[in-house]
Amino acid sequence: MIEPRTAVLLLEPGQTHRSPGPGEDHLGGPGSDPADPAYRERLHQTRGGTLAAQHHIPVARVVEILADLAGIEVSAGWVMTACARMAAAVEPANEAIKDAIGS
Repeated sequence: MIEPRTAVLLLEPGQTHRSPGPGEDHLGGPGSDPADPAYRERLHQTRGGTLAAQHHIPVARVVEILADLAGIEVSAGWVMTACARMAAAVEPANEAIKDAIGS
């Protein structure tokens, strides 16, 4: 059985959320066209960062996995930069969650 994923969405009073439409990313803006090189770069960075940070796969192995699965050649530094970008991107949400639960 596949477990459903849980998402946390914190909204300010009066804010609303809608699901992304065609050609929109998760923030509801343009940028999710797979033919767009910028989209592919974000996708690869997300994959690399997730493998290294969330799944605790060594950086050198992440480089190999991305070459095998995505056909891209990246460096260990690229993977580390992807991890740092992911950490920076979720920091505001992490702080909001900490504030919301009072820790």
